[in-house]
Amino acid sequence: MPKITIEQPGVPAMSVELTDAETTLGRAEDNQVALVADEVSRYHAKVYLRNEQTILEDLKSMNGTYVNRQRVVQRLLSDGDEIMLGSRCRLVFHEDAPETLENRRRGSSLRIEVDKIAQDMENVTAQMTMIGRKSGDSSTISRA
Repeated sequence: MPKITIEQPGVPAMSVELTDAETTLGRAEDNQVALVADEVSRYHAKVYLRNEQTILEDLKSMNGTYVNRQRVVQRLLSDGDEIMLGSRCRLVFHEDAPETLENRRRGSSLRIEVDKIAQDMENVTAQMTMIGRKSGDSSTISRA
């Protein structure tokens, strides 16, 4: 899951996972991430996810949005990018490594396969019990 680490003056650093399709950043309380730094605009920037890529967009802020010290209007983010909202609010973007995404997909597929195998084993066990019964006998063959 992509996330951002946020450092602001006078506030402990925090980390926010980017779980929504769009996350707004700014001083206004109705942003998904409300910030306190003076140089941050009320609606400063947004981060949105498109096709497993994360994009940062400046929302016409007064003091600008910078990625790796370059002012941007819109920018595709990469792991480790340093984002500055104004000059005092620092964010660092972290994304899942491709192998982490692949492992998560593989784990999901593996869980489905394991569940199917468990169901097949239950079916085989039920059939074996039926084979081991004598006609009219409700007992089963004991397994050693």
